[in-house]
Amino acid sequence: MRLKYFNVVRNIFITGLILSTLSGCDQGDKMQQKIAYLDPGKVLTESVIGKQEQARQQKVHDILLQAGKDAEARYAEMTQEQKQKSALADQTILNNQWQAEQRHAREISMKTIAAPVEAYRVNHKIDVVLSQNQVIAIDSRSNITKDIIDELKKVHVDYGSLPVITIKQEESKDAVANKKVEKPTPQGSDK
Repeated sequence: MRLKYFNVVRNIFITGLILSTLSGCDQGDKMQQKIAYLDPGKVLTESVIGKQEQARQQKVHDILLQAGKDAEARYAEMTQEQKQKSALADQTILNNQWQAEQRHAREISMKTIAAPVEAYRVNHKIDVVLSQNQVIAIDSRSNITKDIIDELKKVHVDYGSLPVITIKQEESKDAVANKKVEKPTPQGSDK
């Protein structure tokens, strides 16, 4: 009797285990997330976005170089000490502007890339798209970099207007001394 009871319990347990395993098989696709990744560096270097960003950076670089040359032209009338101070100040301004322009262009490029990635994600029912540097191990078929590069072929990026650089010309001490200092008139007085 015990043996018969043990066999019935064992058969019920095995049947339950098989049924629970089989019932999970049809829900596998619903429960698993679909993940893809792309290489943003490759997208930037191989797509038209990267070429447009480089062209923009070259124009900005040329503008900054010209501003530097214009600034040097006014150093001729300065003393050596004034030249050094002015050159250092102008170089700092130009370097800061260059870094700001580079960051701005990269942000615009990445936002431009993000739009087709999101559209691709939605159209292909992908739950998550990661950057390649965030992936430790994944099937290479999940790499959508080439597809995104193809999506970007006809995209034109608007980086905005080019910067206008003006280097403030310092006034000589004589010009400052010759300026008249106007006294402010009190407002609201009728006298």
